[in-house]
Amino acid sequence: MLTFLWDDCRRCFWLHAHGLHQPRMPFPSVFSRYHDALTRYGLGRCPSVLSPSLPPGRFVGGELWVKSRPLTIGSERGALFILGRLDHLAHFDDGTWGVIDFKTTAPSDTSAARYTRQLHAYAWALERAAPDALCRAPVTRLGLYCLDPVDVTLTDDGHVAARLQASWIDIERDDDGFADFLAEVLAVLRRPLPPPAAPGCSCCRYTERRRAMARAAASVHVN
Repeated sequence: MLTFLWDDCRRCFWLHAHGLHQPRMPFPSVFSRYHDALTRYGLGRCPSVLSPSLPPGRFVGGELWVKSRPLTIGSERGALFILGRLDHLAHFDDGTWGVIDFKTTAPSDTSAARYTRQLHAYAWALERAAPDALCRAPVTRLGLYCLDPVDVTLTDDGHVAARLQASWIDIERDDDGFADFLAEVLAVLRRPLPPPAAPGCSCCRYTERRRAMARAAASVHVN
């Protein structure tokens, strides 16, 4: 919700938070298998296999649910909490932790800025964990491991192998900036009515067309 949905349409974001979700699109199973393969690849390895800038340690798990305790945002105590599932968690030899996301995309400033919020949310949930949730602190490293498909080759044993261009993006912690972002999110969620639809939001256009058709059908029935 804090990445694509927030950027795409604040109205849909507000509705989702109030229990009115967008229709779910089918998610091809190949992406789940691909993600599972990446998780198996990383498990137990030293994070330096992704980037020499990462300190020594090991990957200790992936697809982990995290949940924060109620957070104080500005002057509002217990205003909201964070719930999500992170991709990969690394434990460094100095006792600190790292949150890392694998992305099948070319690295860009846009993707880094968008996923910064997601990684900060995971870090906050780990460091401010609910009593019954996973607690890991301090989180000292955040990053994206971008894998951009380059080409496909046929191997000697008859398998087809995809070659990926790997890039590491280090995300700097900015807790003050993330707190300001959560304050903006809270201001939207506090609205008694949803904000206007974003220009070009296909979901909102679909909803409005359905409402118009329902009103037209009701008018014909009454007449």
